[in-house]
Amino acid sequence: MKQIMIRADDLGYSQGINYGIERAVKHGIINNVGWMVNMDASMHGYELLKDCDISWGLHTNICAGKPITDPKYIPSLVEKDGSFHPSKVYRQADHDIVNLEEALIEIEAQLQRFIEWRGKAPDYFEAHAVKSKTFDQAIQMTAQKHGYLYQELSFDPHIPVQINGHTMYMTLKGSVPGYDPVYEFKHMVENGHEDCINLLIYHPGYIDAYLMEHSSLVHCRPLETEASVVLKDYVQKNKVHLLSYKELAQ
Repeated sequence: MKQIMIRADDLGYSQGINYGIERAVKHGIINNVGWMVNMDASMHGYELLKDCDISWGLHTNICAGKPITDPKYIPSLVEKDGSFHPSKVYRQADHDIVNLEEALIEIEAQLQRFIEWRGKAPDYFEAHAVKSKTFDQAIQMTAQKHGYLYQELSFDPHIPVQINGHTMYMTLKGSVPGYDPVYEFKHMVENGHEDCINLLIYHPGYIDAYLMEHSSLVHCRPLETEASVVLKDYVQKNKVHLLSYKELAQ
């Protein structure tokens, strides 16, 4: 039996992103949201969704905004001005530049801020936009240390990952030319892997100045915002149960 999940990443990235995710949650099908807690708009995003019945993930971030930790303690993760390296620095490096101990320090700081602001632990724990085995290892170590649900990352929809004893296939196609988020969701429901969890990752949001200046993932965001709303009738008519991370933790 196919099991379907959908997740929205990047809450807190900017106010435009926050408003898009708010619409996708309150008027659409999103029931899992990854929250970035180190950004200027982090608390703005939280206030918009704090009363919603969703699974809250720690969208652990080392490539946008500034760290919570004093930069002098995590030099492998920051630029000269103390902000995080942008994602292209990690992509273009000829080796994994992340220092494990430094990553552990910043991840723990983000976790503690999440708990302080939210008043409870995250429902799941995962990474934002960086291909680094060391970073992934540090997230997994921190999740295991505290007994939290760890979401392994895969950028290949054909390679499964494991989550709390379940096999999962992850799909993220927002940067693919001709991308249609409504089609991708329906295709997953109708043709997804049997006896596995099929996860579709959206990045809902509205385009604002901060997003345009700092992100390469722009065009798909308003499309995914509206797709989340359009698909609500499809989900109800076809009686599609959308899994939450809270269910996977049981």
